[in-house]
Amino acid sequence: MSDTPSTAWAYFPSGTAQDGDIWMNPQGGPTYLTPNLGNWGYATIFHEFGHALGLQHGHPEDVNDTLFLPPSEDNWNYSLMTYRSYAGAQTDFVRGNTESDNPTTYMQNDIAALQHMYGANFNTNAGNTVYRWSPTTGQFSVNGESWGTPLNNKIFMTVWDGNGVDTYNLSSYTTGLVLDLRPGAFSTFSTAQLADLDGTATVRPALGNVANARLYQGDPRSLIENAIGGSGSDRIIGNTAGNVLNGGAGNDVLNGGPGADRLYGGTGNDIHYVDNAGDRIVEASTGGTADRVYSAISHTIAAYVEHLYASGSASITLKGNGSANAIVGNAGRNTIYGLSGNDRLTGGTGNDILDGGLGRDVLSGGSGSDTFVLKDHRPGSTYYDRITDFNRSYDGYLRIDNKYMSKLGGTGRLSSSEFVLGTAAKDAYDRVIYDKAKGYLYYDPDGTGGAAKQLIAWLTNKASLSYSDIYVI
Repeated sequence: MSDTPSTAWAYFPSGTAQDGDIWMNPQGGPTYLTPNLGNWGYATIFHEFGHALGLQHGHPEDVNDTLFLPPSEDNWNYSLMTYRSYAGAQTDFVRGNTESDNPTTYMQNDIAALQHMYGANFNTNAGNTVYRWSPTTGQFSVNGESWGTPLNNKIFMTVWDGNGVDTYNLSSYTTGLVLDLRPGAFSTFSTAQLADLDGTATVRPALGNVANARLYQGDPRSLIENAIGGSGSDRIIGNTAGNVLNGGAGNDVLNGGPGADRLYGGTGNDIHYVDNAGDRIVEASTGGTADRVYSAISHTIAAYVEHLYASGSASITLKGNGSANAIVGNAGRNTIYGLSGNDRLTGGTGNDILDGGLGRDVLSGGSGSDTFVLKDHRPGSTYYDRITDFNRSYDGYLRIDNKYMSKLGGTGRLSSSEFVLGTAAKDAYDRVIYDKAKGYLYYDPDGTGGAAKQLIAWLTNKASLSYSDIYVI
């Protein structure tokens, strides 16, 4: 301590005796003698240590000085070494003297600069590490050991982790969390715990409670692999690792990113994003009734998931899971299988194939030349499919499976002698009856014989239909 500096200063490392020294005037700041996590004294000590280690200010000292940080990152969200608390703020120490909204660690750009000079320490928390924060005090713990409690429950820090399979565990939170595991990304646990970076009546919250350090030379060892949400409706985003994301209770959104991820929705109506063939979705049997998956690749819905949507524009295959599913295609050429259950299949804008499978299904091709498959209609079954938008001008075939409708004969286009318009067969050879007035399509195993006709589809738009539109498979 010294009364020489007006506030505090430090010397850059070099070859003289005073280089690397830090001097602080105890009268220069009200909390220099009482540094605590989040207050001005604590942040100033770290700031001056940064100088002693070789870090410059992030802001320019005058109009001719070098700007070391881009304007959008010349603020405390990214660096403790700048005087600007938020982007565009003045450099006159307006914020922080008596408050608890200062960063409690070096921030992303500080860590990156120090690692550029000295290299990265991958031994820091190199094992399997669990990071937790308290929703009531902001206490930060590592593997169950407290690493400090910030003043006034304000969490504002960056995490650097050296190695291992690591987890952000926010299971004690009830707020809607945003957990982002990508390098350089911010996570927000609670808006009440965000630092206010403006000392006026204008509230300028920090970009998040916790930021992830950037990768050092692209080395993935420092990634945080896993995240556990709380009981609120959370949004959790993974990174390039094989992440395990657990939403917990609430209506959560889980996006694992490009790795082979495991996504646990928990209770609630959850949304999952799939983009890797190794992605696995787990939903509880006691979970929600409207869980959704958005998939950019071919995908089969996991158990207890209700809805599947094709994202992107690739031509992919989508499959249901046996319950009542809603499956929607994209602009590609999709093949969509409902399997069992009363499903609703929608093709999108491509040339799609829609196969409802067993159950009473609703098939909508959308635009494009679509093909509708009618199968698993067992004798005596009351199941039939609804086709909402068949148009013989541009759609493909109605494909009818002969597995249970064996009297249709071999595969190929239906012959004209087996098709009749009306409400009943006209001779013993009629096998398919179409009542255009109602849009009902029947299978009849023996024409004018004693066996009853069976309703297999309802063309709700009462489309025109000919034998040439029907193909036996």
